[in-house]
Amino acid sequence: MDSDELFQSLQKAKFDQSRLSSSDLLRKDYKQWNLNGINLGIASTGLSLESWLERDGDSAYGEMCQYMGAQGLSLLLVMAAFFESLNGEEASEFRRELLVLSKDARLLTYVVDGLSSDKAGLELEQLEIQKISGDVRCFAQNNIRASRKHLQPVLAKLLSGYSTSSV
Repeated sequence: MDSDELFQSLQKAKFDQSRLSSSDLLRKDYKQWNLNGINLGIASTGLSLESWLERDGDSAYGEMCQYMGAQGLSLLLVMAAFFESLNGEEASEFRRELLVLSKDARLLTYVVDGLSSDKAGLELEQLEIQKISGDVRCFAQNNIRASRKHLQPVLAKLLSGYSTSSV
């Protein structure tokens, strides 16, 4: 193996998250904020939501709920950023996906509606992933330039208009 092949092999291993448990994926790259009295966290992963949730199924949902409880979260978002092979070819295309989870149905609806609006700039398209249950919404994010650095201020603005008192 020459040095280029070794470098490529090490790079691939470095970014391979396929062996991480659901709780490890949530902890690996995680940030948390309190916005307008709402504790929220955003985890980032290098796996597609479908491959992660297909692999771990309902246990992934259970791990997310446990993680939310341990962190005191009302809202958990998972941003997936990964490369997807095109037609089984070596070439691949960068993709982003977004998962939104809240036990508060009103908050979940408010956040999903806000993030789905044109103003948010995420260009979300709902994904139907069969291997997960619960209060979860999954989306393909067509604006691949919108990272967590874009999402956090969008959430801050969105949640500044949210009333935690019942309607």
